[in-house]
Amino acid sequence: MHTWLLDLLVCPECRGTLRVGDEVKERRGDEVVTGTLICSSGHSFEITRGVPRFVRHQLNADQARTRDSFGDEWTRLYPEHGHTSPEWQAERDIFLEYTRSLPSEYRGKLVLDAGCGNGRYAKLATDWGESVV
Repeated sequence: MHTWLLDLLVCPECRGTLRVGDEVKERRGDEVVTGTLICSSGHSFEITRGVPRFVRHQLNADQARTRDSFGDEWTRLYPEHGHTSPEWQAERDIFLEYTRSLPSEYRGKLVLDAGCGNGRYAKLATDWGESVV
């Protein structure tokens, strides 16, 4: 998790300000790869592989099935999707047509990737100069 994200995040329990905990286990530049986020009320959230984990409940059977299905789809069926030049160009064209936008409109913007795919559109956005969360 890049530390500049602290300006955008709040504690989901109390809406308090978050800070990186004292025990950072792995850091890469300004990115915390493994550690903890803590708020002033004492709520804490693990950072694993650079992602703050705010969901703490156990998944029910339907949620677990959905997780497993998407995980299988994106790791087994489509691990290289969009990686060849023709596929990448097609993805780019589809995205621009769907959003009716131009790459220059994204420069300097902040975009939320809600984790609904394999990250190909987030990759496009960063190639065009966006910051992607």
